Amino acid sequence: DWSSDVCSSDLVGTKGEVISLEPNSASRLRLQQRIKRVRLTNVQVFSCAAWSSTTDVQLLISGPLEATSHVVSGREGDGNKVLGRSLDSIVRESASRRVSFIKIDVEGAEVEVLRGAVETLLAHRPTVLCEIGSENQESTSVSVMNLFEILKAVNYVCLDVKTDRKGTRLNSS
Repeated sequence: DWSSDVCSSDLVGTKGEVISLEPNSASRLRLQQRIKRVRLTNVQVFSCAAWSSTTDVQLLISGPLEATSHVVSGREGDGNKVLGRSLDSIVRESASRRVSFIKIDVEGAEVEVLRGAVETLLAHRPTVLCEIGSENQESTSVSVMNLFEILKAVNYVCLDVKTDRKGTRLNSS
C-alpha cells in the first residue's frame, strides 16, 4: 500500500530508490497523488502486477474504495486484465544499481513473484519480506513450502514468523 512506499522512501533516503508495482488503477492513482503531495523524488511507480514473466493476468478487485486486489492466473473473465511483469525485468528497466530490500504482499501470488525475481535475488542478495496469509490454510502451507524451496535454491535462509491480526509475534520456525 502507499503508506509502506512512503515509509520505504524515508528508509532508503535520497540516495536510495523505491520501486512500487501497482496494477490497481484506483490504488495507483492514490499512491501517485500521495507521492506528489509529500514531494517524494525517489519512488518510481510501475503500472503492472508482479508475476513470473511478462503476460496478461487477471486482477480481482474488492473492498472499500476498491483498495484490495489480487492477481489470479488462468481464470479468464474473473477480473480486470492487467500486465504482469517479472521483478527481474522491472529491475533491469529501472537501472537500479542496488536492490537491498524486497517487500512482497501479493495475496497468493508469492511463488509466481519469486520465480520472476531469481536473477535479482542472485545478483543483489536483497532482504526479502514476504507476507503470506490466506483463509485457506492448506493452500497457504503449500505456498509457503514452494516459496521456501525457491529461496533456498538461491541460498537464502528462511524464517517463518507467525503473528496474529494485531501483529503480535506468535512463534517462528
